[in-house]
Amino acid sequence: MTPAEILAWRKEQRAELVPAALAIPDATGDTWTQRIIASLEPIVMAIDGPVSFYWPFRGEPNLRPLM
Repeated sequence: MTPAEILAWRKEQRAELVPAALAIPDATGDTWTQRIIASLEPIVMAIDGPVSFYWPFRGEPNLRPLM
């Protein structure tokens, strides 16, 4: 794929995925986020060195408790 095609694909994906993420009920998203954190925490805590995270954006899981 060309860079322009990749950008177009990413834009299309965001147009579908962001509304879908925002439509997830808060309680469901909170449950999923807690499961993700529980799965990642042992891995993150075992790493000897820097770990990068992102700030949650538009319906993404809030992994800030792992920071």
